[in-house]
Amino acid sequence: LDKELGFKDYNFYKIVLLNEDAKGYLDANTSSMVIYDTEDYTYQGLRVPLVVLNETDDFYVVQSPLAFNDLNQMTIDIFPSEEDVFYLPKSSGTLLN
Repeated sequence: LDKELGFKDYNFYKIVLLNEDAKGYLDANTSSMVIYDTEDYTYQGLRVPLVVLNETDDFYVVQSPLAFNDLNQMTIDIFPSEEDVFYLPKSSGTLLN
């Protein structure tokens, strides 16, 4: 598909594979609220790939696979937006590109 579209998004996105014990935080600080925890989901040993939107020295800003509600809980009742992100410590995943 990328070839057919002229490679216009080739290497445009960064993808991170989450470690099995990865936790995502509300802010770029491991003392902030955990809003994504791989222990809460059954991945059966699979490493989950997610899109990196931005990064700091120590964290990736990752697009959440689901939307967050007003209590910062993931939900299927709301359509996800660009604001549905969490901060992943760089040590909690492997950057693919």
